[in-house]
Amino acid sequence: MQNIKKSRKFVKMVNGDIVNIPETIKTRFSSYKYNEENRELRVECFKCHQQFAIYKLSADNDWEDIHSEVEYRYVRSKGYGTYCAECEGQQTKPNQTKVACALVNRRKSYELEPENQKYLAHRAIDEDISITQLLNHIISNERRLQPRGKLIEKRCRSK
Repeated sequence: MQNIKKSRKFVKMVNGDIVNIPETIKTRFSSYKYNEENRELRVECFKCHQQFAIYKLSADNDWEDIHSEVEYRYVRSKGYGTYCAECEGQQTKPNQTKVACALVNRRKSYELEPENQKYLAHRAIDEDISITQLLNHIISNERRLQPRGKLIEKRCRSK
């Protein structure tokens, strides 16, 4: 089984040939694996970790789309989904929505609403970065738009 990575968007064949992965795969490269035995490119569900065959490599090294929309959805603008159809269809129970994730720092922890936690997880996967990197990016952009000096001025005016 060969892992696909952002820096390694190809499959290396036994004879040494290199075959690029299909262009329809745009994000979350670490979720894709190439099975040499079946000559299949598989995608892994983020939640249940089950793998689904989406492409088969023909004898002349062309990719054939074999994915099933019943198992795993493909969206033209985004590529393959993060979850398989079964996990995507599962509804959260009402009492589970109150549970929040704490982002822990060396000194502080922050409680996130479940919707924000899920958003961060999905966006981090789509951008192929960690949640920490994503949060730093979001905060940097916010600081650029709202410099600290402006915040202090607002506080002084309101008093």
